Amino acid sequence: MKKRVYKYSSELMNPPGSIHCNRRNPVIALKERQNIIRNKKAVESYVPPDGINCSRESYVSYDKENVLFYRIEKNIETEQPVPCIIYFHGGGFMMPLQTIMLENAAYYATRTGYKVMLPEYRYAPHASCSTTIEDCFHMVLHMRENHKKYGIDPGKIILYGESAGGALAAGIAHLMRDRKVPQAAGQMLIYPATDYHYEKYGSMEEYQYAVWPKKSNIFMWKYYLKGAGPRAIRYAAPMNMDNFKNLPPAYVEPQEMDVMRDEGIGYAKRLENAGCSIELKVIPASYHGFDSDHTSPLVQRVLAYRCKVMKKFCEKLF
Repeated sequence: MKKRVYKYSSELMNPPGSIHCNRRNPVIALKERQNIIRNKKAVESYVPPDGINCSRESYVSYDKENVLFYRIEKNIETEQPVPCIIYFHGGGFMMPLQTIMLENAAYYATRTGYKVMLPEYRYAPHASCSTTIEDCFHMVLHMRENHKKYGIDPGKIILYGESAGGALAAGIAHLMRDRKVPQAAGQMLIYPATDYHYEKYGSMEEYQYAVWPKKSNIFMWKYYLKGAGPRAIRYAAPMNMDNFKNLPPAYVEPQEMDVMRDEGIGYAKRLENAGCSIELKVIPASYHGFDSDHTSPLVQRVLAYRCKVMKKFCEKLF
């Protein structure tokens, strides 16, 4: 079968090719291990732009294990608490934090003045999906309980996630409601993964050979959900939740040429049907992970718009 060529925006760099993550293939598994090592070294040596501080700290998760997180903030002192963005990184639930996430965080901190916290949650196959979710949930608890230490406003916490991180941000919003934790100011769901029922979505076939291909998407969910019970799966793949009421306002941003486009749109509609304030913004001619190129005029416009949305969340204008 001839693979399709997709006409992405001329404002975007051409993607390097499809991302293959089937770790049952020894060649791919070796490359993934090498990528993880490189990513970790790059993150540990990350130098933020002028005017931004980056520090590495830790918090205690549900099982008393310490989990690292990165703290990105402006290099200025302020007496007033500021909003906090908790940034759940993407990576198919099987990759660590990457420098592009730190660069995104630095951009948001610069443009908004908010503090950005990025947890290095545990991921597959070294942790179950329940552990991943609990690590993320306890990051929220840690920020709320220590808001004075970090100089943040506990009433202005934003849940942010891209791709797999979008699933985590959305799932944590459900979990906060169900565990009666004061809800977040908003949720930023950027090309979010929300559902393992891939066969329901036309975009899964239409863009099956795009940057994040169908085969990788299927493998990701099987890898992540292995051994999980029904309750854990609902929070891990939040499209499968029954109750969508009493969730924070949401900005949902699928990419037009992405297998996850239609599940992102579907998730936004479920939120809207349950009475949640939402903005659905499909970025034309874009692909999964398009925002890694900060030199692109399109990416610059999108990043700036995300900042405006987050400010609206915190000013209760959404």
